[in-house]
Amino acid sequence: MSENNLFNNALRALGLALVITLLLAVVHYSGLRTYLSLEQMPLLKEKLAGLPWIVNRLVFVLGGALVIICGLGRSLVSLAGGLFYGVWEGVIFSLTAALVGSLVIFTFVRFFKRPLFSHKLGKYLARVDQLVADNGILAVILIRLLPLTSLLLNVLIAMTRVTLPEFVIGSLIGFLPETLVFSLYGSSTQGSFLSKVTIASGLLVAVVVGCKIFSRKINPPKINPKES
Repeated sequence: MSENNLFNNALRALGLALVITLLLAVVHYSGLRTYLSLEQMPLLKEKLAGLPWIVNRLVFVLGGALVIICGLGRSLVSLAGGLFYGVWEGVIFSLTAALVGSLVIFTFVRFFKRPLFSHKLGKYLARVDQLVADNGILAVILIRLLPLTSLLLNVLIAMTRVTLPEFVIGSLIGFLPETLVFSLYGSSTQGSFLSKVTIASGLLVAVVVGCKIFSRKINPPKINPKES
C-alpha cells in the first residue's frame, strides 16, 4: 500500500474522529449528558439501573450480543458500554457481548450453513483458511482488523478450520482496539471530555491505518484480465 493511500486513510479516520468528537461535544456541553447517565434515563432507571449488579451487566451483555447477531456494528455496543459503565467496565462488558454474539454466529455457521456461505465467500476462503492453518490465533486477529462488517467476519472465520480456542483468543485480541476506542468516546460524555476524545481519536486513526495495512495480508490478489 502506497504512502499516499495510507495518508488518505488517515485523513478519513481524522474526519470520522472529528465528527464523533463534535457530536459528543454537543452532548457534553449542552447539558444532555445529564440525561445519558444510567440513573437518569427514564426508561432504564427502574428496569436496568435498579437491578442487582450482576443482572444489570448480564442484561447489557445479552442485549449487546443480540446487536452483534443482528449484524449491527460492535462500535455501538462499545459506545453504550462506555456511556453506561465508564471506560474499563465498558471495555470488559462490550468485549464479552461481542464474543457471545460472535460465538452464536460461529456455531450456527459451523454446524448448519457451511455450503451456503462457502459459495458466497469462495474467493476469500482459500487464502484465509491457509492463514488459519499457518497460525490460527494470529489469523483471527488479522481478520478481525479487516474493514468489513462484524457479521461477515464472523461468517468468514467460521468457514475456516480454526479451532474454538483460537477463535476465542484471537477474537478477544482483535476486538480490543475498536472496543477501547468507542468505550473511551462513550465515557467522555460523563467527564474528562477533552482528554478522552483526544486519546480515542488518536487511537481511531492508528486502528484505521493499521487495519488497512493488515488487510493486505488477507485480501485476495487481483487477477489481470490479460493473464486469464
